[in-house]
Amino acid sequence: MYRLLDRITAVGMGLVLCAVSTTGLSASEPAASSAKETETPRGALLRAVDDALTGQRYVEAEALLDRLAKPSGDPDGEVDLLRAEWLIAVGQPAEAASLLTSVDPDGRWKCRKLAAEMIALVRISRLDGADQLATRAEKACGEDPVFWRSAGRLHLARDRAPAAVAAFRKSLSLDPANGGVQRDLGVALIAAGDALEAASILSALLLVDPDQTETRINLDYANGMLGRQPLRRSSDSDLVWSRRLQYAGLGAQRASHSHLAEALLGQALIARPRHDEQLWQQYAAVTGRKGEGTAH
Repeated sequence: MYRLLDRITAVGMGLVLCAVSTTGLSASEPAASSAKETETPRGALLRAVDDALTGQRYVEAEALLDRLAKPSGDPDGEVDLLRAEWLIAVGQPAEAASLLTSVDPDGRWKCRKLAAEMIALVRISRLDGADQLATRAEKACGEDPVFWRSAGRLHLARDRAPAAVAAFRKSLSLDPANGGVQRDLGVALIAAGDALEAASILSALLLVDPDQTETRINLDYANGMLGRQPLRRSSDSDLVWSRRLQYAGLGAQRASHSHLAEALLGQALIARPRHDEQLWQQYAAVTGRKGEGTAH
């Protein structure tokens, strides 16, 4: 499903959260072990779209979806569901919400459809509607990891960090190997104030894939809360390093490590390749100074 990187404000912290992704199509199908043996050419193409979405290959996913847009019909709305997920990934949630109305509400993709609808509503700031949908869907989708991940995102958007942690833990209990949900849990734990467990989870993810920049930035925030300074990687550009320092400084500020926060945000300003008004304002808030944000 959609993995486009975007920002979500978790209790005002501006943490970076990857967009919700789902399990592959086969995980939702009955008798998944025999799925490939009986798969039709259309089924293989649907699976290819799903793989492209999961791998963030959105141009490829769009091309495959266009190949599926044939007069053969889409009785269960599978193609519309995948296209809606693609629309969410590329920043068109309103169009996705409209398209999802064509997906069979009682079909085998019911919970995946509901999860996508919840995220689309969150993205267009219809949070009350998303809450109502989650309440209605919980009984039918209570054993679906994708539903719980979307519920966790909704809780974060509504500043309900403890509920988000519980939802992500439930999702992981149903899909323990899902690294995306583990990342989301790390963000929720930071939002809930548990920087230690968050740092442990995010560090473990980076051991598997050290090049997850957004995960590393969230780890820097958690470590800042713990009074720890980041270490620059040889692959960090000046901008990436400046962002890492910035988020570490914001984490330190949140945990009242005032001197560390001032030092880290000051270093972030020095490393930033170009003027950044928001960073200046964050530095001014920590130091109590005024006027620097307008200096060039």
